[in-house]
This record gives sequence, C-alpha cells and structure tokens, in this order.
Amino acid sequence: MKSMTKMSNTKNLFSMSRGYSYFDQGGYGVSLESVREYRLQKLNEIDKNPSRYFNGVFQDDIERLRESIAAYFQLEPNNFIFTNNATSSFNFILTNLKLRPGDHILMNSTSYTGIKRAVERSAPNCQIDLEFFDDSQSATEIARDIRSKIKESTRLIACDHMTVDSCPLERFLMIY
Repeated sequence: MKSMTKMSNTKNLFSMSRGYSYFDQGGYGVSLESVREYRLQKLNEIDKNPSRYFNGVFQDDIERLRESIAAYFQLEPNNFIFTNNATSSFNFILTNLKLRPGDHILMNSTSYTGIKRAVERSAPNCQIDLEFFDDSQSATEIARDIRSKIKESTRLIACDHMTVDSCPLERFLMIY
C-alpha cells in the first residue's frame, strides 16, 4: 500500500491526464510539471526577443548550467558536453570510441532500444562483445553485477537510465 501512495504522489508531479499511466519506454518522455513550467517561461523569454536571447542570454544560461552541473558532480566545467538526449550522447560516444573486434560493452538490461541499435550500427563488421547488467536490483547489487562483468576488453559501461528508486546516482557512480 505504501508503494501505491508513493506512486500516486509521484504522478502529481506530472501534468498527465487523470487516470493515465505512461509506460512507453520508446516514446517521448513526459516532463515534470516544474520542468514544463520552466520550459514555457524560457520559450516566452525567447519569443520576446530571439536575437537578444540567442546572441547573449543563451550563452549565459549555458555557462550557469555548466557551473551548476560541474559543482554537483565535482567535475571541471569544460570536461563534459551537452547533447539533445541520451541517444545523441550515446551515438556521439560510439562514433568517437573507434570500436575494434573483441571490445566489450556493458549496458543496463532495460536500455532503450535506440541505444541498443546504436551499438549494433556502430561496428556492423566488428565482433563486439555486448553484455547486460541487471538494473532492476538495488544499487549495491547493480554495482556488484557490473564489477563482476568488467573485463580487460571493456571499453564502455553504458547506462541510459535506472529502473529502481533505490539506486540513487551518487551510489551508482561509486562502482570503483
């Protein structure tokens, strides 16, 4: 019963129609209400003066966002890039990874189909060793599963999302 209450409270964060549940992993994501409101606020700001926004304000917004993300993850601000989504990010990585026969890629078991296809397309003539870890476990179990599957030939550990609430990002990143 407690998990039903939690799910009900979570659904209130989205603007979906009452009685509607969104389970389409391969579809377009539904935004949190707070994200949707902020996005609309930004669109209104852009519409008022597009040239001013894209020739100045946009860059300031990006720099503030970069600083915020860098501080949160304890990174250097220029050591990461922004992309449109996880699929674009993954394609960027695969394009620049230059995979060779025998290279090992470890991915989460519920990875988005587009991500799985990107791996297959990245080296069609290359014998990639693709393996999956079970991401429906606790953070400790996920970390243990990943550690047990890392090989000398592992070139990439890819996780485009997590399926459980019990796996906060901070704990998942502590694999090593």
